[in-house]
Amino acid sequence: MPEVLELSETLENDKINAALLFGLYPNANLSANPFVRSQLFASPASDRDLIAYMNAMEVHRKSGEFQDKLLAMGSLKDNWDTYGAEAPSAESLYNAVDLLVRMEQMSFLPSDVLASSEGGVALSFKSETRYADIELLNSGEVLAVIAEGSHQPHVWEVEKSSIGFDEAITSIYVHFSA
Repeated sequence: MPEVLELSETLENDKINAALLFGLYPNANLSANPFVRSQLFASPASDRDLIAYMNAMEVHRKSGEFQDKLLAMGSLKDNWDTYGAEAPSAESLYNAVDLLVRMEQMSFLPSDVLASSEGGVALSFKSETRYADIELLNSGEVLAVIAEGSHQPHVWEVEKSSIGFDEAITSIYVHFSA
């Protein structure tokens, strides 16, 4: 799986309960959070509910960091890599943020977001033996690649639509889940 932090089941429940009850977690609301709901109605939450909530908060935090990184790429100038690479276009940055939001909803984020030496933005996924990325090029093309070990990589053009983006994300997710 890409580098999404996993939380230990040995969390300090008292500290977390206090933080939730005093509003220290931004998404702790009655309708969306089974842990808070259980606290309000005095039925105990399961550790699984608490871990799911904390994992969702970590994914949200990491997605925000990646979005900030993409915004910072908007100030890059051509030749940013000293090898003549074009700076990412506003369209490629916009589409990368769209992909990140979709991935956050699936709790599946890339390992990193980078300016592409091909001109655009790359969202890359890495594990010990597997690699994938989605490149949103300034030309308007969107390319995806999955690779494993020394096997030949599979590269395809992604349709620039909700369906195309979702299919690319799903293919990469399946690649890392296998």
